[in-house]
Amino acid sequence: MSEKSIAEFLADEAEAIEAHKDDEVSLVRSRRVPREPSQVYSLRVPVDKLEELRTHAERQHLNPSALMRLWVLERLERETSHTDLPQLVRKAVHEELVDAGLVSQQRAA
Repeated sequence: MSEKSIAEFLADEAEAIEAHKDDEVSLVRSRRVPREPSQVYSLRVPVDKLEELRTHAERQHLNPSALMRLWVLERLERETSHTDLPQLVRKAVHEELVDAGLVSQQRAA
């Protein structure tokens, strides 16, 4: 565009905006579902563990901060669920045995 055509373009745009400045405009809200409020929290990680963290995160196609957040939330869930680890293991083994057709669907106590 030449200087004159840019100036003409801007003048045309300004004129169009002025012509519609009093038009009622409907506001569009974001279609994203609002997430739960969260807060940033600093976490110190030993330097010698950062590469290990990056490796784990890369394997899961996450960035390191997302993986740390996932691990913390999973641990909090486990700590507050009042389900003990042996019970979780028994349930998982039973489900695998049922899937493999080695035991019936009936749940053993």
